[in-house]
Amino acid sequence: MVFGPYEGSVVRKNDYTEKSGYAWQVRKESKTLHYVEAADEGRSNWMRYVNCANLEEWQSIVAFQYLGKIYYKTYKPVLPFTELLVWYGNSYASEMGIELKERKRLQPPKEITGFSCDVCSSLFSSAESLLRHRKTHPRTEQKSRHRCPECPYSTDIATNPQRHLLTHSGEKPHACPHCPKRFAQKSDL
Repeated sequence: MVFGPYEGSVVRKNDYTEKSGYAWQVRKESKTLHYVEAADEGRSNWMRYVNCANLEEWQSIVAFQYLGKIYYKTYKPVLPFTELLVWYGNSYASEMGIELKERKRLQPPKEITGFSCDVCSSLFSSAESLLRHRKTHPRTEQKSRHRCPECPYSTDIATNPQRHLLTHSGEKPHACPHCPKRFAQKSDL
C-alpha cells in the first residue's frame, strides 16, 4: 500500500537551517534540491506522525521519492493495531538531528520465579504453558518436515503450516454467519 504525498512547506536547501525532524529531503541524482518540512501541523498531513524505527528490522514502511514528492510504501504485512514505522538511516537521521538509540532489552526482575524456555529465555508461570510454548521452536533432536518460511516454527503435521502462516498474514478466512466476526482457525469460529 502506498501513502502520500508527504505534505509540508517546501524549503530551499540553502534556507533550511533549523532542522525539526519532520522533514524529508527531495533529491535529484545525489544532490538535495529542497526539503519538505512538516513541523507546522496546519501545513502538513498525518504522515508527519509516522515514527522512526529504533532498529532497521522494525520498519514496516519505506519512504521513496516520485516526481519530486515523498511517499511511504508498506513492504511487508502490517497487522491491525501495529504502528507504521520508517527507517531513516543512520546518516540521514543524524543529519536531521534525530538521535537513534538502540532499545535496551528488558531484564526480568530477580524476584520473578517461573519456568524459563531454554531456547529463547521467555518466562512462563506454569510448566504447561512452557510446554505449549516450547512446541513453537524447531526440534533440536530431529528435523521436522514442515517449516515456516517466516519464523522458526516447524511441525511434522502437514496441515499445521498453512494454519500457522495465517498468524503472519493476519488473514481470517472463517466468517461467522451471524455477526461480522472472522477467525483464522475454523475451531475458533
